[in-house]
Amino acid sequence: KPLEYGICHVPTVASDVEPYRYFDGNVLLAKDKYEWYNNLKNLIDNIDYRVEMGDKMYNYVKDNYDLEKKIGIFIDTYKSLL
Repeated sequence: KPLEYGICHVPTVASDVEPYRYFDGNVLLAKDKYEWYNNLKNLIDNIDYRVEMGDKMYNYVKDNYDLEKKIGIFIDTYKSLL
């Protein structure tokens, strides 16, 4: 889900578990209900922070998952399998 939210500039809060730790600080992690509350409250109360986190995740997705940037890698890998 963070990739889908990120490409739409939407910041993400997620449980502090392995799949979400991969996003290098671009996803806000919460270990308990207090961290969930604080992260969500900060995003709601602070528009600049909300925009910043949404933009950070958008840039992360574009830099790491943009097909146009990665197509050469995919083609080379495919050709090496033939």
